[in-house]
Amino acid sequence: IIPLCHTILLNIEEGSSILGFETPERIHQTLHNLGVCESVIRDGGNPCSVGSNGSIEKIAATKSTDIVDTTAAGDSFSAAYLFERISGADIHQAIFRAHQIAAFVISHQGAITPGRTIPI
Repeated sequence: IIPLCHTILLNIEEGSSILGFETPERIHQTLHNLGVCESVIRDGGNPCSVGSNGSIEKIAATKSTDIVDTTAAGDSFSAAYLFERISGADIHQAIFRAHQIAAFVISHQGAITPGRTIPI
């Protein structure tokens, strides 16, 4: 299914288990070689990396000091990133927003945040 995807978002462990490589660079390169135009690899609180049309860039995560529960952090990151990209944001804006939303989500217990308190 990978060759059918324009954009793929995954964490470093998923990339390693699916593709068999340990480094984000190898994972991005393999995805690019398979036809993926844009790949994002999350690595917890470490910088994520973005592969776009053959180039790779690391972008620092928004540091959160209020970590309560990391449930849904990756899903929230991915949803925010894809929403921003579909809405016309560039990669850096989308990553910034994705980190912002993930940081907000992990500051609450469980996967559902209270009410309409998501920062816009």
